[in-house]
Amino acid sequence: MNNEPLTVYSNEGCMQCTATLRALEAAGLEFEVVNLSTDPEALAKLKAAGFLQAPVVETVDHSWSGFRPDKIDDVAKRIDRRYGHEGSLCTNASHRRLATALRGAPLPRPCEPIRLASGRRGSG
Repeated sequence: MNNEPLTVYSNEGCMQCTATLRALEAAGLEFEVVNLSTDPEALAKLKAAGFLQAPVVETVDHSWSGFRPDKIDDVAKRIDRRYGHEGSLCTNASHRRLATALRGAPLPRPCEPIRLASGRRGSG
């Protein structure tokens, strides 16, 4: 998967839209917001594609509507896998932002655990 751009088609005053935007931000994912209240062409495009509710989140290879934290988590995990964090969601949100910005450029090496002063291992 390339570091895909995310587009969120949102409406003003939409609770599911707000929840989706907050979840994407919390996951460290970068995205573009299209306001359906002010963009009738985008609204017509989504209706023609069969979407009946906002938000609609569009990635390179799939789209969904409604607040779907499971889908947001899947996108974040795919980006994390590019960094070698297979099986766990990286806690370093800047990596996902960087992955989005790089858009397919060679990626830096994966995070390495950091030794904390107490001897415990932390995540990078």
